[in-house]
Amino acid sequence: MNTCLDGGIVASIEYLQKFDKAQFFRFFVDGRFQKKYNGWIGYEARERGSVQALLNGFSFMLDNLQSPTGLRCPYLLQLHRTCMLHVQASEKTAPGDVRYLNTGMPFFIKTTTLEHLQEILEMRRNDGTRIFHDRELSKTADQLRARDIYQLLQKKTKLIYRPWYPDLDLATQDALAGDSTLSRFYEAKHYVQMLIVDKMEEIVDRYNRNSRRATSEEEKLATIALLVRELELLHPFSDGNCRVFANVLLTQLLLYHGFPPAILHNPNLDGELSLKQWTGEIKDGMQRTLTLLEDPTATVCNYSIRDIPEEKQREFLGMAAELIQKIDAYREIFLTPERAQRYTGGYWINGDLNLRFTEVSVKGGVRSGSICYLTTIDDWRKEENVIQHELIRRVKGGVRAFVVDDRNHAKDLPVPVLVVQDATKALEDTAYHVRREANPKTILITGTEGKTGTKIQLHHLFSRQTTAHAILNSANAHLPILRSLSDLGNDHQFELLEFSVDANLDKTIERTRRVNPDLCFFSNIGKEHMHNHKSIEGVIRNKAAVIEGLREGGKCIVNSSLDIHDRFVAALRERRENVEILTYGHGAEDTARLIDAAFDSERFGWNIRADIAGNEVAYFLPMVQHHAPLMSVGILLVADIMGLDLQQAARDYATLQPFESMGQVHRIAKKDGEFIFYDQSRRASIAGIRSTFKDLRNFKVKGKIVALFGSISSVNLNEWTRGYHEELAQLINESNIKRLYTTGANMEFVHDNLRDKSLLVAHSDDHDKLFRCLMSDVKAGDLLVIQGYMRLNLDRIAEMIFRFKDTNKFDPAIQQTHLDQAGVLAYKKLLALEDLGRKDLPLAVMNRYELDPSVIRDLLQGNMTFRQYRAAKLLGFFRTLDRLIESECGLPCRNRELAESDHENLLYNEKFCDSWFNNIDKIPGKTGKQLFGSFFALGDGGHFFFVVVGSTNLHVGFARYTLTGEKYELPEMDRKDQDELLERFANNLPKHLALQPRSWGRKWVTIDCGSFIDLSKPEVFAAIHDPERSAMYTTTIRPLLRAAC
Repeated sequence: MNTCLDGGIVASIEYLQKFDKAQFFRFFVDGRFQKKYNGWIGYEARERGSVQALLNGFSFMLDNLQSPTGLRCPYLLQLHRTCMLHVQASEKTAPGDVRYLNTGMPFFIKTTTLEHLQEILEMRRNDGTRIFHDRELSKTADQLRARDIYQLLQKKTKLIYRPWYPDLDLATQDALAGDSTLSRFYEAKHYVQMLIVDKMEEIVDRYNRNSRRATSEEEKLATIALLVRELELLHPFSDGNCRVFANVLLTQLLLYHGFPPAILHNPNLDGELSLKQWTGEIKDGMQRTLTLLEDPTATVCNYSIRDIPEEKQREFLGMAAELIQKIDAYREIFLTPERAQRYTGGYWINGDLNLRFTEVSVKGGVRSGSICYLTTIDDWRKEENVIQHELIRRVKGGVRAFVVDDRNHAKDLPVPVLVVQDATKALEDTAYHVRREANPKTILITGTEGKTGTKIQLHHLFSRQTTAHAILNSANAHLPILRSLSDLGNDHQFELLEFSVDANLDKTIERTRRVNPDLCFFSNIGKEHMHNHKSIEGVIRNKAAVIEGLREGGKCIVNSSLDIHDRFVAALRERRENVEILTYGHGAEDTARLIDAAFDSERFGWNIRADIAGNEVAYFLPMVQHHAPLMSVGILLVADIMGLDLQQAARDYATLQPFESMGQVHRIAKKDGEFIFYDQSRRASIAGIRSTFKDLRNFKVKGKIVALFGSISSVNLNEWTRGYHEELAQLINESNIKRLYTTGANMEFVHDNLRDKSLLVAHSDDHDKLFRCLMSDVKAGDLLVIQGYMRLNLDRIAEMIFRFKDTNKFDPAIQQTHLDQAGVLAYKKLLALEDLGRKDLPLAVMNRYELDPSVIRDLLQGNMTFRQYRAAKLLGFFRTLDRLIESECGLPCRNRELAESDHENLLYNEKFCDSWFNNIDKIPGKTGKQLFGSFFALGDGGHFFFVVVGSTNLHVGFARYTLTGEKYELPEMDRKDQDELLERFANNLPKHLALQPRSWGRKWVTIDCGSFIDLSKPEVFAAIHDPERSAMYTTTIRPLLRAAC
């Protein structure tokens, strides 16, 4: 069969990533019942909790999809526990608990084949136990003939198979029946369970051996089918065997071996067909999956996704949210065990060619799912570390395989090990071949500064239109470059590579030829790293050398505003005379030109107009650096050349989150107000220092400027480092800095050259002390800037400043409400949106509410504001109550009729739900809507039951109406009307509920449920998020409804 997608072999997970997630139920709901159950709906109704449990099981399976140690029985127990937890099954057994009692499974006349029975007898031969419960067949396998069993089946139509169970003595049987002591019961239970576990271990070990030996697709598929079949026939659990083995485990093993998952017509056939017939069923199931991958609306198993209501599709997607997130986030890199061996010429120990990796790591990193190249293992010896302990620690951290150049390091490791002659050379060869075989368009980014910032911006723009790979930190040395190339994924269309040149020209040329870029982008070239390059001519010569690796027909993009532009272009043409060189700058002759840039001091960014290769764009750039506008023009030129939608790329700049080393601006709250924090704590080249002082001119500072500067370089004192620090002093002298703190080496050259020595407040290498001094010094309206060499770790001070903020509204009482984890997450999202709306640091918000980075990313990239989120919650609350009240009490909602009677102002809608919160927000120029909700006819022909919000509180109660023709009127109630309603309903209510006449509005009779407008209060959020199970509904609304009905 063809198990390819889009004409080629794909990474296994891609089958799930491209599959319609709303139809994921097809992998566990029997195909024969999908029409009967209307997809998953009837399946859930038959056994409450089973759908969510199975989705959790698939999610757990994805976490363990790639196991370098092979399949293990403890995993099967955990998988069963996950798939059965919270399932309201008829048999109450402990999920994950191996059975200890005898059991049976039916063989039906319609499905059980003679070939299957023959295999059963062969499988059970010589085990000495009975294999059927039927009296006529109460014998061992050696005493039975398959044809006799088959003939009896034709007569009885059903036989009860007896999965393997030991013959127990009477004392053990009595203990298991509870006729002995409790200790004897547990002793007997454990004894039987261990015997069944031994059988499981035999089956699993046999699978692991066969799996490693299998080479063809047929052999692999037969190995998988046999495992599932044998486990099902052993029936190690009291319940849930088929769903665990034939649904979840089968999916896992098919994906692991590169097959599409199977949509089975009848998963139970794993225990009623022969191995060959069962394998055929799996093949048919895989073909069904491929059919839906080609056309998601196709009718498969006599059922189409179009048959299920849209609201039920959304409900299922909500239940599967965690699983979907894992599927979408899962990645497998291009490098496979077979390719690694071919590229390096090495050989595998304990190798598994089906294993896949999520990334490449080197000795210093412990990355889950990675293949780790031990390139500098001698460092461990120098550090007196025990190498074997370090390797085991990495295995525990999730490393799936190692590449070593000493076979002794493979000793006793439980994961595959690729032995090569030289680990560093192996990584170089891997990078070379992956680059050429995966073959993404590769952009090499170099310069004396701005490399990381350029890479981050390119990745931001590219990732919104295509698939781009980059290591998103300052990774430009030899090993990070190799790792980035080796780490390419199957679907990456672009590789964005930051490249640092070496003073040794030969090394630079060798490395750039390995990279083999399609485009070289030069950010800025100046007098940085002069201790390496010795002169500006050395910088030009060495930077220009990267062009040696440029692919034929490749292009260069150069900043024309550089002082050394002409000399640099000449150096490029000296190496590649006919290379195409494009420029970005301010001139009409530039390929890309900055037309205008205006700094927005409120938004901390630039409003820009530019001409990119003849196309004008206007966009907002959320960066403060003075050089950022021009750099963004060059970056948009790259996007245009590489085929991106230029206008969209320009618009996408507005959502850029500047990387930490690019410099970030934050508003930090103190009790007396906010101050501005310009965080440059990870950037301290002399060019970066100069840039910062230019940036400071753009800020509108109401107070003073407070600065902490650290050493500019870690290089020992020389003429260059001394000159850098003296220049820093001159920059301070010419600035508006009023209070100066310093840290690190060589800062005496700054102190000695200060024109006003009183500027210096303190010099210290104690981070805690510096933090306390700074926070006591900075007042509302001030600007604080921190900058220093990365190895000074000034980012720790920045982190302390972020933690100083005391804006955490999270109330742990939310955990004591009826909300589940999804509800608590929704509560956290509410608080996070509020903070993000105040331009709070995403990292701080993430840490404050313990949110996954993906949640913050989704909130930032989403279109919903804090205000919209609250409005949506209130709107959902009313809609849920409409459904509940109508279904529970049969009271018809009359909102539509009231709207037709000109009472729209009393009825909830999106606009009212939004404006109501201004009763607490008090935003100038906006009004706060009051008194609206939902109305239900009591059936007495004159009164409504209603749920409304007032100015801040929630009210439930009764109102009088009159009906003229089809038009409703809501007259003001008099005292008589109020007394009549009180007499009618008040005496039937619990004592804690106070039904009272109101003097406001139309004088209705209501129960005041209290303030409902502050959603940060747990009891309010719980009620509005999930009203049906809330205390507000169960203790107030429902009793009042019962009194009314």
